[in-house]
Amino acid sequence: MPAQTPGRAEPPPPADSTDAESRTSARTRRAIIEAAMETWAGDRNATLADICATAGIGRSTLHRYYADRAALLAAVSEECHRQFTVAAIRAHPDDGPGLEAILRLSEELLQLGSVLSLIFSDNALVDPDTWSDAEESDRGLTGVILRGQQDGSIDPDLPPDWVSLTLWMLLAGAWQHGLLGHSRRETVQLFARSLSGAIGNRV
Repeated sequence: MPAQTPGRAEPPPPADSTDAESRTSARTRRAIIEAAMETWAGDRNATLADICATAGIGRSTLHRYYADRAALLAAVSEECHRQFTVAAIRAHPDDGPGLEAILRLSEELLQLGSVLSLIFSDNALVDPDTWSDAEESDRGLTGVILRGQQDGSIDPDLPPDWVSLTLWMLLAGAWQHGLLGHSRRETVQLFARSLSGAIGNRV
């Protein structure tokens, strides 16, 4: 390693053009996925040309990253999966009473906006059941429900699969409520009240 001149810093090494290109490529890919999520959340039948218009790119640029609609849709599903995973981590589902953990998780999920539209809309484009860890996630939710029944926060007489179904139905309803123009705060409050009333232990 060459010695530095006292009092003077070594000049930075030349930028790696490959790294710069990789960063640019990643930003472009991200912009395309975000544009696709936004566009398809509003119209599941939107074309790739519509997505290009939202992203501000040409068709050739889009096809450089995604050969067709199916490839882009797969990338969108993967991004939805990533956002769901991040939301679950933020909710700390292993902490506290089971009902509180489910309410925290639900509040995080209700912030996902276009992700919920892609999952809950008619003829949904994204199906969480196809994600690689779908069964593991279901077992994890069941574990939280059972914990809630053991700690007294969730009605022990309700089958766990019924609790899970109730949760998803109310999440879909809350998403619809938000589409009607109601504030997220109001939606979250109504959801929490409804879910607590539906599955909470009244004893």
